[in-house]
This record gives sequence, C-alpha cells and structure tokens, in this order.
Amino acid sequence: VQNFFYYLLCEGGSGTNDGISYQVNGITIANARQIAYRALTVYCSQNTGYKEVRNAWISAAQDLNASWVASVEAAWDAVGVVLGRITSSLTVSGVVNHPMSPYIIKVKSADSPTSYAASGLPPGLSIKGPTISGIPTQKGTFSTTISAQTSSEVISATMNFSISDPLPYDDFAQAKTFGPSIPANAAGTTVGYSKEVGELAHASGGPYSSIWFKLNANQTGIVTLSTAGSDFDTTLAIYKGSELSKLTKVAANNDAGVGIRTSLLQFSMEAGTTYYIAIDGNGGATGAYVLTATGSSLSQAPANDMASSPTNLGNGVSFARSGSILAATAQSGEPSLAGLPATRSVWFTYTAPANGQLVVDTIGSDFNSVLGVYSGTIGVFSSLKLLAANDDIATGNLQSSVSLPVTSGTTYIIKVDGRKSSSGSYTLRGTFSLPLPSCPAPATATFTMTKVAGTTSTALPKLGYTARVRAIAGPITGAWREVPAKVSP
Repeated sequence: VQNFFYYLLCEGGSGTNDGISYQVNGITIANARQIAYRALTVYCSQNTGYKEVRNAWISAAQDLNASWVASVEAAWDAVGVVLGRITSSLTVSGVVNHPMSPYIIKVKSADSPTSYAASGLPPGLSIKGPTISGIPTQKGTFSTTISAQTSSEVISATMNFSISDPLPYDDFAQAKTFGPSIPANAAGTTVGYSKEVGELAHASGGPYSSIWFKLNANQTGIVTLSTAGSDFDTTLAIYKGSELSKLTKVAANNDAGVGIRTSLLQFSMEAGTTYYIAIDGNGGATGAYVLTATGSSLSQAPANDMASSPTNLGNGVSFARSGSILAATAQSGEPSLAGLPATRSVWFTYTAPANGQLVVDTIGSDFNSVLGVYSGTIGVFSSLKLLAANDDIATGNLQSSVSLPVTSGTTYIIKVDGRKSSSGSYTLRGTFSLPLPSCPAPATATFTMTKVAGTTSTALPKLGYTARVRAIAGPITGAWREVPAKVSP
C-alpha cells in the first residue's frame, strides 16, 4: 500500500481502486523524498497507524510546500487510506424568504456515512439526510457545524451561511416600474437573483433567477416585448393579477427563434390594466439583460378618464363634445351605472345657468353606451348621488338619453361608459331649457245688468241690444271686448 502510494506521489497517475476514483499529480521523487524524511522524523513513531501516517505526510507537505498537499491527499486516497472529510463547499449564500437551493453534504471516507447532523442552521432551514434546505427567514451570517457519522468516525466541518435581503426587484411585490408609455426599455443584471415561494415557471422550466417589472398600462393596442441584446439565455413572461401565486399568464416565450437565445412575445394591452413582466434564465442562466417594449395602433387614455379630472362643459344652454373611450378605463371603487359595472368611463361636469330642465344624450356615438348624471364631489365616488341614468333609449337603439331638473349654479357630474366594455367614438350632447310659465285657473265673475237707456217697460221690445259689462269691485284685466247680445223677453 505504502509503496504504491509513494509511486503515485512521485510519478502521478489515475484510475479506480476499490471503487474510489483517483487522479494524482506527481511531484517528482526528489520532492517526495523530502516529505517522507520530515514525516518520519517529525510526525511519526513506531506505533503510528495508516491514518496517522497519512496525517503525518500531509503535515510535512504543508510545512515544506503547501502546493504538494493536494497530491499527497490524492495519493493516499488512491490506495484506500482515506481520511474522512467533507468535500462539499463550506460557504453557502441565501436570500430572506426565498427557497434556498438544496445543499448536499458530500463526504469522502473509507466508510459510507450512516447519519448526518447540523447545528446552528439559519432560521427556516433544516436537515434531512445529507440535504439542508428550506426558506431562510432571517438575514445574517451563521456559523454552522455539519457532521457525518460513519462506522468508524464522525466527520465534521464548520460552514458559513450568508443570508441577505432580496436584491432590488427580485420580489414580485417590489417589481420595478416599467413604462407606462410605450415604447419603453430597461437594462440590468440577473446575477445574484433568485426565485420566490409560490413563483410560477415562466417558460421552459424554473423559476430560477427572475427579476420583476410592473407595467401600469395607459394605452391600448398590440405590444411586443423582447430581451434582444441580453448576454444570456433568457425566458420571458407577462402576467395579470395582484398575488404571486394567483397570477394569470398572458404570454410567455423561451427563444425568439431557432438558434436565438433571447426571448420575444406579443400581447394585447388594455389601458388601465396592471401587468407584471418576469425575466428569467433558461436552465438557471444569469447575466446582463435588456428589455424593450414597442407597440402598434396604440391609443392613449383620454384626459378625462379619471373622475378627478372631468371635462368642463360650461354653463351654457347647450353643449356638444366628441371623443373616444377606446383606451378609457374603470377606476377602483367606481360605482355601477344602470345596473352595469364600470368598464371604460369618461367624465364631464356641467353647471346649470338657472333653474330648468337638462336633457343629455349620446346620439351619434358608434358603440353601446351607458349614461348617467350625478351630484356630489368631483372625484369622490362615495359622495356621488345618481340623479338619472340610462342604458338604451329604446329597444334596438344602443345610445342613451336622460332628462332631469337642475338647479341654478349647481355643478352636475356626467359619466359616459361602454356597456360591458363596448368602446368606440362618442358624441355627447346637452340642452338646457327654462320651465314653461304657469297659467292661473280662470276666475269666476258675477255680473249685474243695469239699464243703459233711461226708459222703463214691463215688456222689452224684440229689438237687438248690446250688453256692457262693468266691474263692481275693481277693474276687469286682460283682453275684453264688447259683443252683441241677443236679449229675449
């Protein structure tokens, strides 16, 4: 055994001995002789066993030239004089609240380990067999003792766990703002990034080392996302939703084409929708990324899309406005209208010039509209009081019309929406009118007749007479005229 060890140390060699593969780099006989002399004279005695001899040679090599130690260890391993030791890395890193890649305790020993142990693990990690895994919950550096029990010895080592906070945008909840206007671009690196608990596989396996972006769309149209220019094999995905574990995948891609390692996808973007974009590496690849977004046929959200910024229609006796709700959106907490949820609303205000009647309609619009008029505070949904609403003017007529009394100086809030996301170009018209004057009920008059001519007769002759009416208790007002009266005896 010792002769073959010495030969391998001098000349080098490789092979398999009793199932143990070895690769020894020879250090020449002259150097081996120096180590042998020092090991025998300084570290060995007549009772030294094989494992102690191994340690003696290693110590002697360390004293003379540290670069010889690896060859000494490999030569002893090759002849089966194996000093049990842990060969896996003793430095491990992790991220708070991110699953750690399983760490396997690897042991080199003449005997196979029968059990493993670890003490001082970071909170959230545990050991099962030779595997340490889990989700670290605390930031810091942790010194951990790991050990493996064989039939003849306990092999142990001290390892260091370094647990850090997530890098910026590593977590879904901390996604980096992207856009919102298209075109848009971003660049950076995914080196050092990791996956989260509950994170989905984005495209072609994983997740591995993803970075997140948040796009609050303010346009509607077709958008293309690309990672062209990145220096690693990327995967790309876009989602809708508000919780990592409940996201809905809109589109995903691994390779933009045959032989192309970057990613490319296209999706239909809707203004008012929040999208989440994830860049990951295929098979765990990391590197410098480039993300670009371009669009076609994009429509900008209208200026009066938000209830807090309505279009002022003035205070005249009529108004007319036109526009589009194609890229309009619904706001959180926005009230329903005519029994229909908000989808693509735009907002207006009108101030009544006097007490009167206001008629508003969407006649001329090219989509199925919903119309409503409110009182309340501009932009404060909880204060709104619906005064009038209409979906369809009549069966088969998809436009809307409302009529309501208004009070002088009062500002009214008008909302135009699309029924069940119907959209297009709108025409909004309004007409104000004064109320008709009220007519009093006709009066009841009592008349008395007096003689006009100063004559008396017990029998009136059958002649034509003219009757005159004279007010007894005040003047008669209004239009009046004399009319012929036929008097009969």
